[in-house]
Amino acid sequence: MIKTKLIFDPISGGGAGKEYVDEVVEKLRNNKVDVDLYTTKSIGDAKEVAKEIKEGEFDVIAVMGGDGTINEVINGLLPTNIPINIIPSGVANVFANEVGISRNPLKACEAIYKGNLYEVDLGKINDSYFLSLASIGFDSHVLKDTPSSLKRKYGKLAYIYTGLKTVFSYEPSPIYVTVKENAKKKKCYFMVVGNVSIYGTPYVKMTPKASVNDGLLDVCLFKKENFINYFRYFLGAIFKIHTQFPDVEYFQTDKFYVESEKPLLVEVDGDVWGELPTTFSILKQGLRVLL
Repeated sequence: MIKTKLIFDPISGGGAGKEYVDEVVEKLRNNKVDVDLYTTKSIGDAKEVAKEIKEGEFDVIAVMGGDGTINEVINGLLPTNIPINIIPSGVANVFANEVGISRNPLKACEAIYKGNLYEVDLGKINDSYFLSLASIGFDSHVLKDTPSSLKRKYGKLAYIYTGLKTVFSYEPSPIYVTVKENAKKKKCYFMVVGNVSIYGTPYVKMTPKASVNDGLLDVCLFKKENFINYFRYFLGAIFKIHTQFPDVEYFQTDKFYVESEKPLLVEVDGDVWGELPTTFSILKQGLRVLL
């Protein structure tokens, strides 16, 4: 029997996983998987549950939820070496889309008993981890201002609605990036840090060269402010030409420092993490995933 802790977030994706969770549990048990189901009750709950899991207690930790739920579990679980299985049921499901995990929960859970084990990199922000991406600037403020009720009801459209409301009132502030000690600071107004190439949707790749197993973070700096430029950058990413713009800088590194003149929010894996300043780094092969 494969001992599996299944951490299920019933709120992710507007409750998209509720109609599947019982079928997932039944399917796993029919395939000799010993399932211990835990349903989260509030934000931060998944992290606390994962933190209580001891090495050797379970063979697999399965996460049925969105990118934020996965982030919580990883930050609670590490530094244990227990592999995770991802059953996507969130709004964006960025990591799942990046590595080709099925959006069908009944297919995704099959990796527990017939998948292969892979080691993937993790981004690190101070002492916290992220699996997919982080960003600083306009979109992190959009995330903060988008009500949970709106996300549950309209999914990705909720971010577009809030973004259109915010774009005319948002006051950009300079962001400064230092890659090497004593090096000249790079200035921008919006930036994306990718362990994956996808940004929210498979059709937009802000960090197109990113890979989950190259030991590097991909960084894209957008150097002009105002909504016209944000729109131009977004269109450029859709058509895969934004890295050719003269006011966009793209590089790969394993560590860098970010600061700002005034407090700016940092978004990590679809949720607001905190404020600048912070140090980004990479944890090579930091997580074992069943795919």
